[in-house]
Amino acid sequence: MMGPLYIICALISTAAFVTSEEDADAKKFETYKNRVCLFNPPFRGDPDFGYRWQEVMDQDEVLELAFVNMAYGLSSDAIAFRHEELGWRKDVIDILALVTKATCTDDIVSEQFLNSAKGLFLHYMRKYDNFRGNDTDMDSEDVKNIKKEEWDEILESLKTCAAQVTPIPINTDCGEATSFIADDGSLHPITIEMEQFDIIAATSNVDTIMDAMWWMFSTTYARCYSYFYPNEDVILLFFQLFREAFFFEDAEFAARWSSVGPQADHFPIIFGPYESAISFNNVRKCATAAFDYEGLRGRMLVRPVTITVDNVQTKNFKVGAKPGIFLD
Repeated sequence: MMGPLYIICALISTAAFVTSEEDADAKKFETYKNRVCLFNPPFRGDPDFGYRWQEVMDQDEVLELAFVNMAYGLSSDAIAFRHEELGWRKDVIDILALVTKATCTDDIVSEQFLNSAKGLFLHYMRKYDNFRGNDTDMDSEDVKNIKKEEWDEILESLKTCAAQVTPIPINTDCGEATSFIADDGSLHPITIEMEQFDIIAATSNVDTIMDAMWWMFSTTYARCYSYFYPNEDVILLFFQLFREAFFFEDAEFAARWSSVGPQADHFPIIFGPYESAISFNNVRKCATAAFDYEGLRGRMLVRPVTITVDNVQTKNFKVGAKPGIFLD
């Protein structure tokens, strides 16, 4: 009997899933298909079954994530792999992606990239839920219901915001976002605010999926700020609840963010046959432009992680500004 992987790869061969021909030429797609299908271990059964959380990504997980992205058509935001068990948390992630898409058009940040990053982050969350087990207070139904109630007011404002957000006019140079045009017609360079996190991640490698999701949140925070103001308590609650609900305050989860390991070089395999690196660079620039565009430059968020500097643990902090392309 043919296994699910064989069937999936056969379907991929006829382009039944993932990217369309207009987004990836046949040769690039064939290379991608072969790298995943011919070398992927034979995953079977439920897509979550047997997948374990890892602080450092190994080769098996590279293939796992590529398989999940490809087999379930995450880049097209298909409905075959929806993680409905995540409940309201999935609703939050969906709207963060929606606002980001509305802010930075497909030619700046590929919707395929955002869709895949969103879907794979949900996969991360499902794996991390399994890793933590169901014996913690955060996992109890009562606590989940309380959290949902706290999110109701926030989600209502976010939905109103998402319906009214318009794209920021962003200029590019060879695909890289470089500047944006303000409402008054003035041109503003996109200048990245560097963090100590960037210095650490330059040698230990950033997790593209986690980082992309953070910049989607950051973009949404900026674009929707006025929909919370003048009730700043709610916008601060949005930041606090996001960190808590999506594990960015959990040491085991956050440790992977800046130290995913040398297999980070293979994120292009995970994301598929299009220029994901450009979209990854631009999604941060999209967030930066969003803060500037909304007049919130001084309120630009830093990644909420604990880092080690000179053998001392401290909260991540800004270290300066850098125009153009940030650390790869």
